[in-house]
Amino acid sequence: SASATVGPHFAKQEPLHVAILGACNASSDDPRPKSMNISTGPTGNGVYTRAQLEGMKYKDLKLLAKGMGIHIPLGANKDAIVEAVLSRSGGGTGSAPQPTSRPWMTDSSLKTDPEVKRYYRLLKWGKMPEFNVYHIMESEGCSKSAIQRLFGAAPPPTIESKSSNSNAVQQSVQLPSTLPQMARSRTEEFSPSSHPPHPIDEKALTPEIWRKLVVAKKSESGSSGVVFCLLPEGVLCLKSGSALAEEMFGSWMAAAIDVAAPQMRLAQHKTSEYKEIQAALKRTASMGTRIGISRILQRRSLGVMEFIKGRPLAVLKEIPGKAALRQIGGIILLDVIISNFDRLPLIWSNMGNPDNIMFSEGVMYALDNRVICPTSQQNRERHLCKVKLLCEKMADDKATKVEEWENLAPFWAKRTCMGNLPKEAIKEMMIGFKNASDRAVAELSKKRLRAMVEKLRGLNEDAGSKFWDDQINGINVDYIGSIVDILRRHLSEDGQQNGGRESKVRGEEEKLSG
Repeated sequence: SASATVGPHFAKQEPLHVAILGACNASSDDPRPKSMNISTGPTGNGVYTRAQLEGMKYKDLKLLAKGMGIHIPLGANKDAIVEAVLSRSGGGTGSAPQPTSRPWMTDSSLKTDPEVKRYYRLLKWGKMPEFNVYHIMESEGCSKSAIQRLFGAAPPPTIESKSSNSNAVQQSVQLPSTLPQMARSRTEEFSPSSHPPHPIDEKALTPEIWRKLVVAKKSESGSSGVVFCLLPEGVLCLKSGSALAEEMFGSWMAAAIDVAAPQMRLAQHKTSEYKEIQAALKRTASMGTRIGISRILQRRSLGVMEFIKGRPLAVLKEIPGKAALRQIGGIILLDVIISNFDRLPLIWSNMGNPDNIMFSEGVMYALDNRVICPTSQQNRERHLCKVKLLCEKMADDKATKVEEWENLAPFWAKRTCMGNLPKEAIKEMMIGFKNASDRAVAELSKKRLRAMVEKLRGLNEDAGSKFWDDQINGINVDYIGSIVDILRRHLSEDGQQNGGRESKVRGEEEKLSG
């Protein structure tokens, strides 16, 4: 099950606060920053109450727990950590002892102290255990004052205390092996394809779900790319960028003509879901991952996108079946309408990108469906002429082959693992293209396209949404409608009949004039 894949705290097992109790270092340090500003409990006896723990920030609570020797697995929420800290005090009586504070944990001036800065770096940045650093300082003849500047007057850590704590770890409740064994600095071990996709719908995910985010990882391809997020029920994607509105519009158009594409919805800037997403990413991402997802953390709007678990067209070894080939033809028709050249080079002189088609459970999915409307009249006319020429050739029953479709063969041989593209496969893709054209003529009227634009504009309620509106203003409904009109005139049955009548009338007029 998905819950068993993600981690133990989603299955019916021991309470998480029991599972995350680790060995308590007798002289463990208090790594809390000074900003925590919590010294003792209300009675002055050096304990925390439940109210104090629940009032802490999540990151400060984690620092406190680690200082008490509690191991916190990925995905642990705040409530579970509170219970673990209270349980460490002996049975969860409602208060927890504070760990001993070490100077090196809070005094940043030690990094410039010429006598101790080397050892400070081993502790702070090298993450070397305290008892090792303490032993090094003693063996190298450091003065007692230097040692105390780092470790304070409290008893130093010893190897014996470390060993006894190792026994405590063995006696504590262990996490099942199904939990991803990934540290914040090793997110590359997370493989999205090894987990099921998380369901996507129009409703926002609850804050509780985002608080259970296990790990986040940026995709290796793409300029802005997507961020894969592992949640209790599986994997979903987050996407941002300067073309998010145009891509959402493209996914709606794909759904309108029955072309399979990842579902998308918007997490708005002022919603609780957006805030929880930002907090979850900051909490779980490693430093390297944070750099990669910096755009996600800065955007005022995020796209929550369905994760498609499958294989790209580029890695398929065999020619897919007729149904899948026709679906590829439908994807090509979508590209013609939205002017997307970054997939299959039918009417574009480029190398194409087969990674933007994903094959999953017998279905071909179109990825990255941004609507591109050229800003210059010349470029718009050029694309319309290419579409018209293609449709005229496909409508000609006497034509034995269509050059544009034949040009897919070199792309297929060089950019995929399937070798040569048979003519029968090209015919199936052409059938899928025409079928999708009929659906586009029936569904993508200018009236419906304008309604879709207004729906998209209404998604972002942020007062400072000029960035969002600028994206929407780049969607030219008249230009898209002109492409659909060409499909109607040349490929639909009504258009071909009208075109035949018009050509017959022109022929009779030429005879009369002659």
